[in-house]
Amino acid sequence: MQNNPGPNDPTYTPQPYPPYPPPPVPPKKRRIWLWLLLGVFVLAVLGCVGILAASQGAQTGTQPQATTAAGNTPTAKGTATMAITHGTPHIGGPISDFYGKYGKPKNEGAGGSQTWIASQSPSIIVNASATNGKVDNMNVVGEPSWSRKYTETYCTRFLPPDARAFNRIKSSSDTLIDYHSSSGQIAMTVLDMGSCTLIIAGS
Repeated sequence: MQNNPGPNDPTYTPQPYPPYPPPPVPPKKRRIWLWLLLGVFVLAVLGCVGILAASQGAQTGTQPQATTAAGNTPTAKGTATMAITHGTPHIGGPISDFYGKYGKPKNEGAGGSQTWIASQSPSIIVNASATNGKVDNMNVVGEPSWSRKYTETYCTRFLPPDARAFNRIKSSSDTLIDYHSSSGQIAMTVLDMGSCTLIIAGS
């Protein structure tokens, strides 16, 4: 059996101690700056995308907004000057007839619709939306005291001259009347409280 030599043995060779592990290195501040720079870059890219989308939306606007130019001629942004016409305003007809009848719209609503005060007394408000200059959706709001029958009679003035009723459904809250016309099939809904809507089917 062999004995390990002790420190007093001339053949004893001291063994070196294992090296201590190096102290932990603190996280480099460079990584923090890297993340900050990356965040700024991402925000800059998103900002550029937003500006590009807004500029394209402004160039291709889905609905023109009507304004009034010199000479009381309504214009639409991004389109040529629209001439005022003086035909009878009706669904399926040109929206320029509404300008000719009621003048400048009082305000522009959602989807490019125009609103006119057709009468102060009695109070009558007419709202119309057009696609390619042709009215395909409109609302009339009259006096709340109007009967449903009177409201229906008033609203028929906004039908095309060749409109012919072919269906009528009456309920406790409204009356739905369908019409054939050269402008397409028209649905007129007469509500209580003096209001009605007219829509060209498929618009």
